[in-house]
Amino acid sequence: MPICAAVLTMAAVAPPIDDAAVIALVMVDRYADGADNADDVIPGHPRRFQGGDLRGLRARLPWLQALGVSHVWMTPLHAQIPTLVGAGDTATAGFHGYWPADFTAIDPHFGTVADLRALADDAAAKDIGLVLDVVTN
Repeated sequence: MPICAAVLTMAAVAPPIDDAAVIALVMVDRYADGADNADDVIPGHPRRFQGGDLRGLRARLPWLQALGVSHVWMTPLHAQIPTLVGAGDTATAGFHGYWPADFTAIDPHFGTVADLRALADDAAAKDIGLVLDVVTN
């Protein structure tokens, strides 16, 4: 299932965002590592992937719930450009999610559609809404 279809099926279970909402912004790659990392993850390098993923975010839902978070706003999950931008040690990977190459797929650094579905199901069970940032330009 493409990411857009997975996101559309999640819309029905999200609580409304109102004046009482507590929204946590999560840069998925920098938040929590829950699965095996790709070969290009370089822990501690500020311009490369760090290994955070949807499984790690899912594991931290109880902590976010305890903080009173009602919604988790995630940086984009789309498949990113596969190359580094720049040269040498200052070359940067698309860890932030804002360099999409494929709007129909989740970047494997972040997980799979199944991981997103599991996150959505667990978040809904905790009455936590998910807000997925999308790059449209």
